[in-house]
Amino acid sequence: MLNSDLALVSEAPNEATQSIFASAEPKTVAATAEEVVARFERMVKKYQQFFSEPRLCYNKQKFSRSPTGFIYAPAKYMALGNESYDVKTTDSLISPYTGYILMTLKEWRAKKCRNVGTGTTSIVGFDTLDAAKEAAANESCFDEEYIEQVRFNFAFQRGKWVWKSAIRTKYNNEQIYISSALGDGVGVGYPLEDNKDWLVLVEE
Repeated sequence: MLNSDLALVSEAPNEATQSIFASAEPKTVAATAEEVVARFERMVKKYQQFFSEPRLCYNKQKFSRSPTGFIYAPAKYMALGNESYDVKTTDSLISPYTGYILMTLKEWRAKKCRNVGTGTTSIVGFDTLDAAKEAAANESCFDEEYIEQVRFNFAFQRGKWVWKSAIRTKYNNEQIYISSALGDGVGVGYPLEDNKDWLVLVEE
């Protein structure tokens, strides 16, 4: 066998080596910008559908004036339409894209039937979750309505869109009820099992 033939044989990987190389190759291809935007638009549609009817959630916070040490409050949210959204590129390798959905939400709070808190504080509700649920089942308890704009922020991480925060645009702070419902107490609220249907909004 010629030396050139030996060189070719030595350079050619055997079947075992080829299989190792193949398994080492990444199985996925990075999403294109067009795919990332299309996937985010599907997220937008999911949010629109979710908030197309009143959605109930419960908030739990520490409260020293409650006999249980906690206060629970139900609230309902529904979109009023005119949603907007955007996707931007970043310099981050971890989150190469960010996006947001801006929604105008109508909010109902069950303050009329409260058994904890007074009119001098914005913290009013119920001393137990069962009491909050009982009030939530009574439409007459929802005596206060608000309209506010909420910005839902996302980051594209590890190949998928992930929810990061829900911000009240008027005050530039966290929407505590919705943040708690989505599993992030932001240092104030406590995640509750009764809000599990909201978790569909956390990831695509």
